[in-house]
Amino acid sequence: MSEKRYPIRVLAIIPARGGSKGVPGKNLRPLLGRPLIGYSIDAAKRTASIKRIIVTTDSEAIAAYARTEGADVILEAIEALRALPRFRVLPSMRFEHFLTLLKNAQVIVGNSSAGVREAPVYGVPTINIGTRQTNRYHYASIIDVPDDAAAIRAALARLPKRVKPSLHFGRGDSARLFVEQLRRPELWATRRQKQFRSMDMVPREPCRSE
Repeated sequence: MSEKRYPIRVLAIIPARGGSKGVPGKNLRPLLGRPLIGYSIDAAKRTASIKRIIVTTDSEAIAAYARTEGADVILEAIEALRALPRFRVLPSMRFEHFLTLLKNAQVIVGNSSAGVREAPVYGVPTINIGTRQTNRYHYASIIDVPDDAAAIRAALARLPKRVKPSLHFGRGDSARLFVEQLRRPELWATRRQKQFRSMDMVPREPCRSE
């Protein structure tokens, strides 16, 4: 008896920053007659399992182009929330300011590594959405949930209380540790020439045709 198949429905998210240090404005730079981001959108459109394409950007110009290509833009969802009195849009902020904000937050929600690395240092609960941080550090303050609104709401209702700060990534003395390493004679005796090492590869099981 053949196994019943269910079609896979995929949401494609294409990050496209307006700023770039290496190549300024690279996402809208023409390549063979079209903006660079157009190739990413086109590849997603030609993938049968992808049913929706969302471009996340901080640039109105990129957002305008993405819409002409048939993609949804995350800016539109954010703009719809601006009228809420407790909602703020911050395109960017200094890292020191971000840490102050995080330290005084009740919870961080999303799939950023900040919820895995910085938030546990302050004992701030994290609702980690999806699989982006799979196999990363885990702590009692982190709740993993699928990309599902009901699961997120349920996690918000059961946030951990008074979690002890985690010092897994250090105790704030990295400068001292760096200086200690730089003073080690063995460090300066290390060969600077690039080297390669062989790794034992685990053989993969052959694919079984159905």
